[in-house]
Amino acid sequence: EYGHFVLMLMQMLQHDIRKFFAIYAIFLFGFSHALYIASNRVNSGMTDFLAAMRVSFQAVLQEVELEMESSDIMVGIIGLANFFLVSVVLINLLIAMMSSTYDEIN
Repeated sequence: EYGHFVLMLMQMLQHDIRKFFAIYAIFLFGFSHALYIASNRVNSGMTDFLAAMRVSFQAVLQEVELEMESSDIMVGIIGLANFFLVSVVLINLLIAMMSSTYDEIN
């Protein structure tokens, strides 16, 4: 009775989640690099690329507070684009992939 649910869950974990994390890693590296270049490294606390990556990841979780100056409008634009693309577009992509897998199994 529950065999197709187990099969569906395994298919989602093996294929859909792996594809999603590969796409998310590309977005994370891209936005981290853009944030690292656009930020004022001395005043923002982002002294290396890993710090920028941590801020980009926390921005998706809405746990980041940047002390921006008026000249750092580009950092805000990058943060908003990161939030919109990852939170809205990529999560909808994951839902669509899982829905497609569900339809294939049933």
